[in-house]
Amino acid sequence: MSARLVAGFCWPWSNPRSDGSLLEDVVIGDFRRPWNAKPEAKRLARDVPKATLWAHDPRGINQVGCVYTAQGFEFDYVGVIWGGDLRFDPGHQEWVADPAHSHDTVVRRSKTGFREFVRNTYRVLLSRGLKGCYIYCVDPETAKFLLSRTEGVVRDSPLTEAAILQEVAFSAREPDAAKPSANVIPLRIVPPAERRPYQNCIPVIDLKVAAGGFGEFQMRELDADIWVEMPPRIRPSADLFVAQVIGHSMNRQIPDGAWCLFRTNPGGTRNGKIVLTQLRDYSDPDTGAVFTIKRYESIKTVSVEGGQANILIRLKPESLLEGYRTIEIPPDEERIRVLAEFLRVL
Repeated sequence: MSARLVAGFCWPWSNPRSDGSLLEDVVIGDFRRPWNAKPEAKRLARDVPKATLWAHDPRGINQVGCVYTAQGFEFDYVGVIWGGDLRFDPGHQEWVADPAHSHDTVVRRSKTGFREFVRNTYRVLLSRGLKGCYIYCVDPETAKFLLSRTEGVVRDSPLTEAAILQEVAFSAREPDAAKPSANVIPLRIVPPAERRPYQNCIPVIDLKVAAGGFGEFQMRELDADIWVEMPPRIRPSADLFVAQVIGHSMNRQIPDGAWCLFRTNPGGTRNGKIVLTQLRDYSDPDTGAVFTIKRYESIKTVSVEGGQANILIRLKPESLLEGYRTIEIPPDEERIRVLAEFLRVL
């Protein structure tokens, strides 16, 4: 059984002490725990795993993981500390994002996108537990709201508790003027006068419009009408684009309607990556498009001569809902084109 404790980025993240031990940055009353080690930390105490090993090393249970460490990993059980950077206001029946409680300096500089960034942080953290998710809210009103939305929910349905929490946590009724549209891109749109393609902005691609026939998808030939500034910590380049993902087949990693960052023509092995593919004689059950986003798995065999050969390609869903099937494609059938690699939810 695996379990980890994670939290919103609401406390400072200190460097290790000179002896390699970690400071207990996450403090709530009598509760004190350190964050996991920073990725650049070199000298660490014997009881502290490196950041890249935190999710797998048993010693990781003694530290708190943030979204940058926890995303991409799953555990049997996860405990989520919900900080003050996102709280529910019962008086106005809406979610309030408060940069004053955030210690993510990069995200705090995103004046217009902070709310969506922090909402996505908790979506990611809530979905890390396969069997169970436990939540502690620093703000009492937020705790009351979550409890009110989960009372009476049937847990033996195809939805796991993590899926239920994702669905109810952000379902508060908000004033029409303040409620964001699912089509609102959580990045600043660069006007034509400021636009320097792939230098200060990248294109937003409508996958349904860009579909065309099999084999016709070419990023450089697409005339994108919308160009956006890059997310924090990402540099513009000619192989990056933004697209909206519709559907629930990958909702363990990508929520329905999420805006995502992709890289075209990914190098190296595709095995184990989440990829955007185009399939011949196929339509996605969620969108009807010829594109689908799935986890890529290549099944290989060893020949008598000692070489390796693909015998099967699998495109695997990662959904909290039942009904999505793995797509299996023999490698000799030229039915698949891998167009891009999924990098992150925006």
